[in-house]
Amino acid sequence: MQLDMAYEDAVRKAAELCSLGRPAEAERLCRGILRVRPRDYEALRVLGLCAYFQGRPQDALLALGKALEVNPGSHQAWLNRGVALQALNRLEEAIADFDRAIALKPDYADAFCNRGNVLQSLNGYRDAIISYDRAIALEPELVEAHVNRGIALDGLERQADALAAFAAAIALQADCVEAYFARARTLQTLNRNEEALADYDRALAIRPEYAEARCNRGNALEALTRHQEALADYERAIFISPRLAEAYAGRGAALEGLNRHDEALASYDAALRLKPDYVEAHANRALLLHGLGRLEEALKSADRAIAIRPTYAEAKYGKACCLLSQGLSQEAWRLYEERLRTRQYGDLPDLGIPFLGENNPAGQKIVVQWEQRFGDVVQMLRYVPLLDSVAQTWWQIQEPLRELIARSFPGLRQIDVGERPAEAEYCLPYTSLPLAMRTFAESDIPAPVPYLRARPEKRPICKNDISSPSQRWCVGVAWRGNENPPNRSVPIEQFNSLFDADQVRFVVLQSDLNDRESAMLKQRDNVALLDQPLRSFDDTAAILAGVDLVVTIDTAVAHLAGALGLPTWILLKRGADWRWMLDRDDSPWYPTARLVRQQELGVWDDVILKVRAALDRDFPR
Repeated sequence: MQLDMAYEDAVRKAAELCSLGRPAEAERLCRGILRVRPRDYEALRVLGLCAYFQGRPQDALLALGKALEVNPGSHQAWLNRGVALQALNRLEEAIADFDRAIALKPDYADAFCNRGNVLQSLNGYRDAIISYDRAIALEPELVEAHVNRGIALDGLERQADALAAFAAAIALQADCVEAYFARARTLQTLNRNEEALADYDRALAIRPEYAEARCNRGNALEALTRHQEALADYERAIFISPRLAEAYAGRGAALEGLNRHDEALASYDAALRLKPDYVEAHANRALLLHGLGRLEEALKSADRAIAIRPTYAEAKYGKACCLLSQGLSQEAWRLYEERLRTRQYGDLPDLGIPFLGENNPAGQKIVVQWEQRFGDVVQMLRYVPLLDSVAQTWWQIQEPLRELIARSFPGLRQIDVGERPAEAEYCLPYTSLPLAMRTFAESDIPAPVPYLRARPEKRPICKNDISSPSQRWCVGVAWRGNENPPNRSVPIEQFNSLFDADQVRFVVLQSDLNDRESAMLKQRDNVALLDQPLRSFDDTAAILAGVDLVVTIDTAVAHLAGALGLPTWILLKRGADWRWMLDRDDSPWYPTARLVRQQELGVWDDVILKVRAALDRDFPR
């Protein structure tokens, strides 16, 4: 009797050691017991737990199998074995073991929770939520079930419900690091990155060496374009967990944002050495290579991503951009449709009608749906006469374009963004027009320029007289856009040297000047600032109608000037957007445009020198 009690005490001690995070000591104790009592059920079960917690799920499976041979009615052992099977990615078998545990103990909340975890791994979010709900009904304070229920709700894009589930978990356990981590990820999905940062900080305050939280904090910073801070977080995550592939991929993105492109490429490669099937890293590598003008390599990376995950829209969209940079084709435009499923462009309002796709538009009733930015829409307005000649159409137009479009296309039916007439049958996003209208070669591009028409008499008055006799020529300029896409703006310190061409009066086409720009420009006698903001494209077109040349970066001004048929010099970063194609100084979309390209990404010196020389040549004193 005393010997039996001694063994029971030893097993209890082993279980206690295991629960205290000392599985190696517990394992030694269990093995000592099993040398004397090889069929001791509890010693075998605890041995399985010890193996699992030391990262040996196969050994855990063997020990738990022996425990079940001794005691097949143990709901705990079935649960434990299911967890080991889950770690071995034998998910269907894991569910079967959890079901056995539940059959033996119908009120077993932990088994329902673990069953939900496996279903979630199989993307069965709805079934997982049913299991989590059952677990919570049985044990309302089961924090893990609340957290994982929130993750499943996030997977169903029910972010508001997910946030409520995480809040419930935190209310039950204020130091639940998993809840803060999961809530931060959902907040990132909602683009609430500042709030996500706060939750990652809470998680890291509880568990400072939490590499995944440090990495994801970097992701939130990167989304806020705080590249240097993001880089520091990725470096810290790599220090904590040198084999965390996601941290290397994140570091690549941060380095790319800092224009350290060779280092970024090396970091993506490091991520892929650790995780060769890391589809997001392949796709990001493709985008970087495209930005560096290395299209063949970019295509290989995009194809690799697609081979791993054939439904991955981001990789297909990236491949489309590479192909379109090389030339127009049906394959490229078909792949370009995948943008509508990406996180970047896939949030178009649901109009309740199907996309036109490659269906014949003739005789159809079509809403042309607003997407992307103003420049994209201006480029695609060339399709108005062609589409309207075969279909009944309504065109979603934002207010700043309405007056200009009404003059350029009299009779065009303009509707608000998000609006859909009841009789409409299909929607057609603006940049899907080339596919619908079969623009598969340069010769297929419709509408010779100009296809937009300005009213010069509406030209606003500048602060300075743009017809000064001391300057023979007038040039409109724009050097800065928003940061998406990145690296397309020219720093004012570099662009400023163009204004040394004192035979030219320059008209600034930007109304959002910062203090540094304003101070610099006010020192120039030959730079005219507008006396009022440009509130519409009609105002901008009126200004453009009075200049001899437009010099601009890749922004809406470039598209507007091209659509007006004006002489336009467009300053492009290396690896520019697909519409400017590759290594050419002309554009099939805008015949009056001249393209001036960077030779090295991020370096504008040679571009500015070329433009200054061309100004002196084409606009002499």
